[in-house]
Amino acid sequence: MASENLWTRVRKARLFGVLAVYLGASWAVLQVVNELGEALSLPPWLSPVAVILLLVGLLIILATAWVQSHPLVEQRQATDEIPRSWELDLEGALQSVTSGAMPHLTWARTLVAGAAAFLLLFGVAGMYVVINDRGESFLPAGVQAAAAPDGIAVLPFSVRGAGIGEWREGMVDLLATGLDGAGGLRSIASATVLARWHEAVPDSTAYPDRAAALEVARRTGARYALLGGAVAIGPQVRLTGDVLLVDNGQSIGQVQAQGPADSVLALVDQLAVQTLAHIGDRGDGELPRVNVAAITTASLPALKAYLQGEALFRRGDFAAAANAYEEAVRADSLFGLAYYRLSQTYGWGENINSQRGAAASERAMTLLARMPDREALLVRLSHAVGENDPLALQLGAEATRKYPDDPEAWYQRGEAELHVREGLMGWDEAEASFTRAVQHAPRFSPYRIHLIEHAARYQADSALLAERLDAFEELAPDSWMTRRYRLVQAMAFGDSAASAAALAVTDSMPVGQDHRQISFGLNNPLLWDANERFLRRTLQRAPPALRGQLRNWLGWGMFFSRGHLTAAARELADPAAMPSARLELHAHAASLGFPLPTTVLDSALAEVQAGRLTEENVWPVALYAALRGAWDAHASAITFMRAELDSVMAAGDSVAAARGRAQVRALEAYGIWKRGQPAEAARILESVREAANMAPVRWWLGVIHRDQGNLREAERYFRTFLTWDPDPLASYELGKIHQALGNNAEARERLEFFVANWAEADTPLQPLVEDAKRRLTELQRG
Repeated sequence: MASENLWTRVRKARLFGVLAVYLGASWAVLQVVNELGEALSLPPWLSPVAVILLLVGLLIILATAWVQSHPLVEQRQATDEIPRSWELDLEGALQSVTSGAMPHLTWARTLVAGAAAFLLLFGVAGMYVVINDRGESFLPAGVQAAAAPDGIAVLPFSVRGAGIGEWREGMVDLLATGLDGAGGLRSIASATVLARWHEAVPDSTAYPDRAAALEVARRTGARYALLGGAVAIGPQVRLTGDVLLVDNGQSIGQVQAQGPADSVLALVDQLAVQTLAHIGDRGDGELPRVNVAAITTASLPALKAYLQGEALFRRGDFAAAANAYEEAVRADSLFGLAYYRLSQTYGWGENINSQRGAAASERAMTLLARMPDREALLVRLSHAVGENDPLALQLGAEATRKYPDDPEAWYQRGEAELHVREGLMGWDEAEASFTRAVQHAPRFSPYRIHLIEHAARYQADSALLAERLDAFEELAPDSWMTRRYRLVQAMAFGDSAASAAALAVTDSMPVGQDHRQISFGLNNPLLWDANERFLRRTLQRAPPALRGQLRNWLGWGMFFSRGHLTAAARELADPAAMPSARLELHAHAASLGFPLPTTVLDSALAEVQAGRLTEENVWPVALYAALRGAWDAHASAITFMRAELDSVMAAGDSVAAARGRAQVRALEAYGIWKRGQPAEAARILESVREAANMAPVRWWLGVIHRDQGNLREAERYFRTFLTWDPDPLASYELGKIHQALGNNAEARERLEFFVANWAEADTPLQPLVEDAKRRLTELQRG
């Protein structure tokens, strides 16, 4: 009978059904626990504890079913002696506990107690993680990426030998501190690494295999891992390591250092420098690219500052980058690569003629012997560009031939093609080189700057400027280049409201480098109206030291951009203008055969003939004297310049003296030309052209070759005047040459450009405009 009553109770309690449901629910709970444990990097003891709780819960759930099946339960529930099956009655449960009695088991109380147990379990696990890794595992992924896009886990070192046991975990702290923050690299917190390590390697005397160690690094969220070892060799210690990619275990480089055991900090610095070089050499992600062979510093502070500078330089923050590179060379005065970059940041932040940039470049040149071949070649190339040395073109071709996949080689070659006019290159060649640099390193914003400049300054193309500026802004939203060229864009291509707003912004900026760069950006003749408005507005509040320069830009711009020669001369007659610019404009007009009163030149010629020569009047007067046939004054000017060169040579500046001698020889050749010997003059001019490094020499050669019928040679010289600020007069000459050569499309393009800009030129210059229009009509008929 007792067995029948027991079986009846079992059936009434439906224990087998409850057991089946509970086991299914338990399986689902364990799956959730495992998934959350992996996703949140929760401790490995979470799953075993969950199993224990589920076993305890099994006993409680069976007991609840048994209690609820008792025959008296329904009667007592009906009289409210006990809670109903799905009633919680927390107050009654609390009274039972405080009185020392077991609370009545209901389904509601059992399920709530089970949920509370698991919530407590996850809460304890979460607190464990927070305590061990300072909460890093619970940061949103976006926050971690914003703080440091790349992480490295320095794992405990294996150790062999006496007296170095503390280096096992000590290396985690030392190397993590050294590597953290270098160029955007983030060291995973040592507490986090050690917590994950102790979970995976509970036996402190054991060392896991490579796969297990990588799994530890993977659980920290690192992208890179440093797996190393320390071996005591008598009084010395040898440290070795392998820098690994966590996702696939690939080694990207080995590191090693050896030295006295009491020099641990110096050895750690050596490992850190090598580790950073290997990671940087990959050139992936957001980390600056660093050629391992180029790292010629053993100073970790110097390398970290350099990498910080690289990250800032890449984003176009040149002032901050310069500060970082300065810190690098303070930490290591023999760090040639840092001096190289420092010269570039000053070149961009100030201008290509920056004295500080030149000094840094000179210092880099003195350290060539310490550099690998590639970096030495790039430093020589960059220095030659800064010196405007035609050798830069040869070095640029050599660099891209030897290292065709190096973006820096292509970029520096473009700089040579752009700046070294004496190489007779043009914007087309430079643009091709800059484009190659961008293709090889699309996220390195400085490579895009000249492409932006020339979309406005060379091409005056609003759509192209917008496209290139948008791409640059995505990489360098806070760069001065972005801000300046947004203003250029608004002034040149915006409506009246946008242009007025941009001008208002410039009013809030101190007159200086920003204004010069904005004016340069507007220095295409097609944009002259916007540039003139900007310059005149700037002139109203410019300090006295800059007013002369602004007047000069206005005067020369009026002439070149619009053919307003009389207005240009009037602008340069202003007392604020530089006297040398006034003389040069008059001499240039005279050499072109343009009508302009010669009073200014006649007065200067008289001064020279009276023996009163100065650096300001000697060159333009020498030209004018040759035009007038005043050969005594021409000879006096040349004698004066040679005496000045003797002083330069005595001061030890042999480079400047050599350039000066070439310029004097060119001036003599000009005189020979005007005496009726153009062929001899051309021979001399060509022999000194590169050394003299002067625009007039190229123009004279273009004219001589044009007049002698050497049209293809003439074209080579005239096209150099279109590289930076397209000269309408050079465009006119090129239009005539291309028409004669049968290049009708090029001829139309060049003549249309000239007419578009000089249509309202001064009356005496209108015959040139009429000739260009006539030629265009002929080309249209043809």
